Amino acid sequence: QELTLNPEQDFALKTINNINGFKPIIINGVTGSGKTEVYLQAISQKLKENKQVLVLIPEINLTPQTISRFYQRFNVPIVCIHSNIKDNDRLNAYLKIKNNEAAILIGTRSALFTPFNNLGLIILDVTLSDVNDNTVTVYMKRIREKLDSDIIITLKGMGYRIDEK
Repeated sequence: QELTLNPEQDFALKTINNINGFKPIIINGVTGSGKTEVYLQAISQKLKENKQVLVLIPEINLTPQTISRFYQRFNVPIVCIHSNIKDNDRLNAYLKIKNNEAAILIGTRSALFTPFNNLGLIILDVTLSDVNDNTVTVYMKRIREKLDSDIIITLKGMGYRIDEK
């Protein structure tokens, strides 16, 4: 169920949805400020456009709760890739994304090397303690070199603003 966005969230979502081509965006917000809802609604829009989505999470132990949340929210095939998954399961996820049989891939940084058929959005979900602004910008440029996506969203934990890099 999509929630009603407050004006700041609505501005963020409209900014994201109006981008053509690659444009990294950082959404800054304190815990509980609604950053996740913004990116969930951005994902919803990309899925309506028949695009695939890559969601990068900082730690393997966040995988179960992230997958659960996504299954509750989206009625599309979702796969997961990280180093603790059995080789056969990782290969199956890889092939489903490559063959456009899965719409969402949730994974750690190693998921970046998965070949997407129709990638439309990358979510890089990080906290302030994970990286600083410069590190995020460098990381986004490296991602851009590897994948041809429309947008990267990064999330972290201070204030609430949209930064277009």
